[in-house]
Amino acid sequence: SGALGKSFVYRDQGKLRATANGLRLYDKTWLLQHLTVAPGFHRDETVSQKMSSLVMEYGEAQQDIEFLRYEWFTATRWTARISTWIAHQLATEGLTHLRHYTLVTQPMPQALSIAGGRLRAREANPEELKFLESYLRRDGALLSLRADDLTAEEITMKELGNRFARHGMRRARKVFVVDDGHAPLGFALAEEATAGLCWPELTNAFRLVVPTHEPALRAESISALVRRCALHYNAMGRTYLHAVPDDVELGTLLGHGFSEIGRIAEWTFHKSLGRQWQELLTAMFERLTRRPSAGQRKELAA
Repeated sequence: SGALGKSFVYRDQGKLRATANGLRLYDKTWLLQHLTVAPGFHRDETVSQKMSSLVMEYGEAQQDIEFLRYEWFTATRWTARISTWIAHQLATEGLTHLRHYTLVTQPMPQALSIAGGRLRAREANPEELKFLESYLRRDGALLSLRADDLTAEEITMKELGNRFARHGMRRARKVFVVDDGHAPLGFALAEEATAGLCWPELTNAFRLVVPTHEPALRAESISALVRRCALHYNAMGRTYLHAVPDDVELGTLLGHGFSEIGRIAEWTFHKSLGRQWQELLTAMFERLTRRPSAGQRKELAA
């Protein structure tokens, strides 16, 4: 019925000019992804704006969706300029969140060779999931708790997984933990999905949450969690290990042999701001279309 994902195409004179689709990334969050426009075509018409708006409006219309999200590689300068400007214009405490992280990867045989050290990671129990939720609340990640299904009750994505399973697809999350015998030192949130649901495989990557600040213990905790994730994804048949670390963990992962795919900006906003987002996006594209082309500028200069 399109409740889990929806694809759109743009045709002109029988030719495919653009595609875009949306994905129910989490239980209450709709992701705009896979926007593709034929080279040169968008210069005459605001196709990318129309396709983006169509996908977001569709997600907004889903009654149980609360948050809309899109992500972009910051190296894509044109997209980054427009998207970052809009995110800053709509920034509202409690309703929006702009996050930056680096997508990293390495071949699975290399990942499996990482030494875990004296610590061993294991699957988190219900009490440890409550500890994680409490830590995230204290850390101020209130929007992420709801938009990314990070509460103790939702973090394994059981309900969302059941919805995907009814259509022969997979969506889940495993949470691994390391502890010192007294309290958790770090967590790895390992997401799972049918391959190809998300082009850069963000839905088959792990994220780290490491409460301990003692440098040596922190590094050892990360090593143990990375190794546990490698074993987990290897058992699933993955040939590469993907991670989406925050900046504070990036250096440690690069030290373990991960390589950078690219810097990503992730913007999440409550759907009550959807109308304002549409207005800003339309205004930006209208401004761009009024700008003279390179040829026109040469004529004016002459």
